[in-house]
Amino acid sequence: MQTLISPADQASRCAPTSLKLPQLLTITGRPGAGKDTQGERIAKYYGFEMLKTSGILTAFASSNPNHPDTLKINEAMQNGGLVPDDLVARVVTPELASHIHEGKNVMPNGFPRNAEQYVVYRNQLSEMGINKPWNLHIDISEEIAIQRILKGGRGRPDDTPDTVSQRMRIYHQMTAPMIERMRKDEMVISVEVTDPEETIDHLQERIRFMLESTFSHEFTIM
Repeated sequence: MQTLISPADQASRCAPTSLKLPQLLTITGRPGAGKDTQGERIAKYYGFEMLKTSGILTAFASSNPNHPDTLKINEAMQNGGLVPDDLVARVVTPELASHIHEGKNVMPNGFPRNAEQYVVYRNQLSEMGINKPWNLHIDISEEIAIQRILKGGRGRPDDTPDTVSQRMRIYHQMTAPMIERMRKDEMVISVEVTDPEETIDHLQERIRFMLESTFSHEFTIM
């Protein structure tokens, strides 16, 4: 059993220097799992650079106004639609790789979103010499996730039972198949959440324990 430390101790604690952190770490989980909050804490604690998909796409469009992909990006954003999967992967993955080749550890936010994006992303990274993009999955049941969102105030300000059900359907349709593909590639580290009352600090400490156990100095990153 892991020994937990207080929030005050967490604030002053430094990440172990013996870790060989992954060059690339994504975070997945159902709505209500706390992905953004935990991701921001992990990024700050371990020194990951968090890159948002929307920011990368916007920067690409601004820098390449006459590029054919820019027209598709602008059209999708202006109409409230989704940018095509292959285009997202084609624009975002090289940007992630460029940061990694600068010696940075990267945490993409909002990418990949589905199995199709993941396959393109994985293959492109392999071609660029980055062969182990890891994923941290916060494994929470739908029942507990809904309870946390609707009763625990961990969802969006405008969440209702109907909007939460829709978000869960999207998760099952898009995210769950992607996670299964990642599992087959042995790129998933799972942290299970079984207590709807578990605090953010407690879960963060368990996540750190899992990451540090996986990426200790004995573990070889490709």
